[in-house]
Amino acid sequence: MNFRDIAAFRAFLRGELPGRINEGISLGLVQAGEMIAGEMRGELGTYQKGDAGFEDWAPLSNATLEGFGPVPPKKNGDTPLLEDGTMRDSIGYRVHADGVEIGTDDPVAVFQDQGTERRGVPFVKDITVEPGVPGREFVGRAGFRKAPEAADAIGAAVAGAMVKP
Repeated sequence: MNFRDIAAFRAFLRGELPGRINEGISLGLVQAGEMIAGEMRGELGTYQKGDAGFEDWAPLSNATLEGFGPVPPKKNGDTPLLEDGTMRDSIGYRVHADGVEIGTDDPVAVFQDQGTERRGVPFVKDITVEPGVPGREFVGRAGFRKAPEAADAIGAAVAGAMVKP
């Protein structure tokens, strides 16, 4: 950008620049949200290997794969955390003035991500057994994998907004 004099540059710094920076932050947060939510969705249905302190996903139990009592077997075979796509499709993001929330409102996702100490027996009311369902972390893992790229996207969006003609 070119300024006719120091006064014009100062006016830009006080007036237009803060709005441009906020515009760039908002755009960058949208890009970061899309990126990390997409990574979360992509992890479901495929066993994830341990990396960066995250554990390998445990295999699905035979009861899950073949059906447990009156519970029918999985429709899609050996696809962890992905049966009909409901949880995957619930993953999204919300941009706020000072950040972005990325995740899901599906309450089952907490148990899938973190596991349970005990699990319910599907056809016997109020009965639980141990061990529970193992955690298959996909929330933190996706954020960890995409954090550097998300930070770069936010920085590039802010820089681009500052220098646009």
